[in-house]
Amino acid sequence: MTLLSLSLCLVLSPQEPEPLRIEWQRSLGEALLLQQATGQPLLVCVNADGEPFCERVANATYLDESFINKTRGYICVVASPDRHNERDYDSLGRRIECPRFPGCTCSEHQQIEPLLFARWFKGERYAPRHLAVDGKGAVLFDRFLDGSMQDAIDAIATHKGDTMKAPLPVDSDAMIRRPEAAARRALEKLFFKTDGKGRRQLLTRCAQAGNFPVDLLRIALRDDDEETYRAAANALAAIGVAECGIDLQDALARCDDADLAASLMGTMERLADSDAGLRRHWSHAIAAQQAVAQARALAFGTAKAPAERDQLERDLDAAEAAAKQAPLDADAQLALAKANVALALVLLPEGGSTAPLLLEDARRAAERANQMAAGKSKATAHAAQCVALWNLNLPDQAAQPAKDFCLSLTSEEALAMPLVLLVEALRVAGRSAARSVYATFAQPAGKPEASAKEPMPAEIAQATFGLCAAACSPLATEQDAREAAELLAFAGARIDAQRILRQAMQRFPWSSDLHDVARRRFLVDRGPSGLLLTYRGYESTVDDAATAAWFSGYAAIVAAEVFVADKRSKEALSAYDECVAAFAQSVEKNANYADSANHFRVLALAGSALLQHQHGKADDAVDRLIAARTLRPASMTDKDGLGREPLAILRRVQRELHGQGKTALAQRLD
Repeated sequence: MTLLSLSLCLVLSPQEPEPLRIEWQRSLGEALLLQQATGQPLLVCVNADGEPFCERVANATYLDESFINKTRGYICVVASPDRHNERDYDSLGRRIECPRFPGCTCSEHQQIEPLLFARWFKGERYAPRHLAVDGKGAVLFDRFLDGSMQDAIDAIATHKGDTMKAPLPVDSDAMIRRPEAAARRALEKLFFKTDGKGRRQLLTRCAQAGNFPVDLLRIALRDDDEETYRAAANALAAIGVAECGIDLQDALARCDDADLAASLMGTMERLADSDAGLRRHWSHAIAAQQAVAQARALAFGTAKAPAERDQLERDLDAAEAAAKQAPLDADAQLALAKANVALALVLLPEGGSTAPLLLEDARRAAERANQMAAGKSKATAHAAQCVALWNLNLPDQAAQPAKDFCLSLTSEEALAMPLVLLVEALRVAGRSAARSVYATFAQPAGKPEASAKEPMPAEIAQATFGLCAAACSPLATEQDAREAAELLAFAGARIDAQRILRQAMQRFPWSSDLHDVARRRFLVDRGPSGLLLTYRGYESTVDDAATAAWFSGYAAIVAAEVFVADKRSKEALSAYDECVAAFAQSVEKNANYADSANHFRVLALAGSALLQHQHGKADDAVDRLIAARTLRPASMTDKDGLGREPLAILRRVQRELHGQGKTALAQRLD
């Protein structure tokens, strides 16, 4: 049986030798489970950057073979508040270990500190600190503020437990049940060694186990294979635990299947009972999803071209005359409010004092209409009020009529309302509620008022409804789409944010700001492969194919550089080639794009040349570098997204070719 043809059981290959280092466990929970299983004491190490004693401990003591051997009788965890890597995981979900404390990620050594503080630090934070706890919870020693590290070293040597280490089992089912970091690493290696069928079998076994390896799940959720992703998502839905909260959110961001999404949301709801953060996220996501459905169901009627200014002025004159004849008639006051708003919105971009005066008149007329319209729907009056107040730069006063507008709006009244007023009111209602939501989460941590002002689902719902309805309207702008997508992602409805962005990319293919938001969104939610899929063939779906091809090329080079950073050379080379082809197509369709398109083609050609060179394809590497230098020489000294200059790449390749004795090839780069 091989790893590529597994059926009824999965077996691990012999383990590769582990590097000599302290065996840091990944979480306090897993460390305590391991302590319970082995009887070894827990060793807690606390460190901080910049403090001289801590620096010596981290960069000398913890690397010393003699000290490492003394820790072998302990279950070790490390706490440090400082971050040493930008990321904890790459685009495949693979762990990026902390360079200072290899074996754990920066988030792990940061997040464990509050747990340790609550249990053993007695309200005092010191670093460096070394504390040991036996299996019954008794503190064996607690060394800090010592004049020498030797005191802690002696205590560690005195109290260490049994150093006999049970070998890791080779059976995957037994391995899944083992909580130690070494077992986790072995499972993760197995996952990458086996094929899709073997990966899915492994995930099925994980779903059936009581001790689920979270990091393996995180990797599987980012697998490019859709079936493997679904197996991971189903496993997550079946056995989700509180520490999987972020993984639930990430799984939902990629989930296009309604039934699977409902299952994942059900797991989040179950976990929300005991986790305040997940409870907030779940309630906000539910509110946002429901509001999206309401926004999409809103009827706008037939879109009409905005009236000319002369016509708007005539409409206002007529409305003023009617209101003067019937000052106590609600309909006349409402007509006056609408006419003032319509003209004011046209004049606002011009500046000057006329638009504010019209808005003030609209506000007063809308208030009178509200007071007179007993028993009638007041949505239109509320719309005029909130639009007037918001554009008068009175957002606090606009908040209540904006809320009232959303609560009283029906599809019937939406159809009867002037389209310009309806869309602007939706925009204001969404921005008003979003302003409140964002302001709440901007509260400094630890402020008591932050929890008191925590946004309720109703605020999320209003913001989502208003912004999404405006983005879906006939009068939508690319800014509407950007604001709606950012709010949806903030609220936890990331899949809906993607749908809004895809729709907007069809309507506004020229918007660089929109594409910036879209690239970030798809890269985070679907990885570089998903970003490529989003833009692949994009130019064939819009009228402006040249512009669409340009943005496809840019998305491809972004994806390529992520692949390079993640050491995925094959995928990076393919993405670079897509980038070059897309930019060439853009130039072919619109010569005005040649300068910027050729700039990125140079960067892509140089990046791909380095990959080819590293894989022994020297001729192709040289051809690509020559093509880059010929295409746009000025770009040879510019940096790509990874901080590399094409000219520096060329010189490196040339130098290494000389070193390999390939003089003729190297001379072609002179």
